[in-house]
Amino acid sequence: MASAATSSGVLMDVYPDAPVDALIDSLREPITQVAGRGAVDYDTRPAHLTVGYARERADSGAATSALRRQVRPSHARLTVRPLTLVEV
Repeated sequence: MASAATSSGVLMDVYPDAPVDALIDSLREPITQVAGRGAVDYDTRPAHLTVGYARERADSGAATSALRRQVRPSHARLTVRPLTLVEV
């Protein structure tokens, strides 16, 4: 996963895209059956994990620099085993 600080939070992009995209595509129909078409209208790709959200306006430069220096390797393996569909 590559990491980045944006104006609204800290994200870790999932890499490579293909396995996660295939997982997302396979889940769209079951989610539609349970929660309706509106539940899959918004596509959140590229897949990512949100590490934190911004509470106030701030310069993201320091966070971005720290992530680039301290997160090694910049791509880490993510294994997904169980999945649970939760309506929020």
